[in-house]
Amino acid sequence: MRRTRRPVRALLCLIVACAAAGAAAAIEIERGDIRLTLHTDSSRFSIAARDGDRWVPLLFSRDPRTSALDIRVDNRVIRIGDSGNFSQRVVRTDYGADYLWTSTTLDVTQRFEFIRSDDSTHENGIEITVTVRNRAEQPVDVAARLLLDTYLGEETNTHFVTDRGDRIATERAIDAGSGIRFVRSVATPDDPIGLQIMVADAQVTAGTLSVANWRRLTEATWAFQANDTRNFNRLPYSINDSAALIVYEPQTLRTGEVYRVVARVGLPSNARFLDPTTTAATTRDTDLTGALIDRVRLILKRIDEISESDTVTAEEVETLRAELRLLSELIRGR
Repeated sequence: MRRTRRPVRALLCLIVACAAAGAAAAIEIERGDIRLTLHTDSSRFSIAARDGDRWVPLLFSRDPRTSALDIRVDNRVIRIGDSGNFSQRVVRTDYGADYLWTSTTLDVTQRFEFIRSDDSTHENGIEITVTVRNRAEQPVDVAARLLLDTYLGEETNTHFVTDRGDRIATERAIDAGSGIRFVRSVATPDDPIGLQIMVADAQVTAGTLSVANWRRLTEATWAFQANDTRNFNRLPYSINDSAALIVYEPQTLRTGEVYRVVARVGLPSNARFLDPTTTAATTRDTDLTGALIDRVRLILKRIDEISESDTVTAEEVETLRAELRLLSELIRGR
């Protein structure tokens, strides 16, 4: 019997260790209607949206590695997470979290900060900021691109819609000069759950957004040449598989200089998105307003109870006074 227990115990220990390792390999942060997951074992991220009591992935979730950040240094393309030349740290911030990657010549940061649209009272988007600092002694040419493996429009073959009502079922390249504000990956045009990618926004770095078959995008050497006669298939194996690729312009960095690009994604909204600082401040203000309203309702309820009573005790009066003092302090602190 002892011989059989040891393998079982070892197997149980292995299962527990693997579970712990899996838990440590992902960091989840929830704010409002958005859940951000950093998959630290692969240096990738995923985003999900709250839909009632469940979370709906906004990017392909079975393998988060299908969405990626690429950095081009001179003529060399580095897919972050697939290169062993970088050390990695993850830092939680007041507004979200940062990936920090360091090599002998570069510092790369991918910052995720929660944002909200003007028509929402809580967070419903993410601002993604990528910075690259040149640590080398010689200048380098740097560029970035962001691959987003969308999927929500694949079942209905709608794939993408724009703010102008266009339905995109073939490859398309869109830039800030196109007049299109955003592109959405949704099951239906009016679906409240979807991934909205901002194209023209005051806070977004101008780039070229291409939508096409995922494999064609991920295999592009760098900039993608869209063919508006092609659908989202790449025969024989990649069928009806959509994705979006944002490619940003390059910049020459001298020693110590920083390259910076900003992208914004979120739930469908026709309103503008606020910056992370304003989002945090106004969301806290909204939460405090809700707390004040709840406190006022509680006091009114107690006043009604006292008014209907034939006798009022000193303890009840003092309790009501304490509630009013607390309400006064909350208002003063606001």
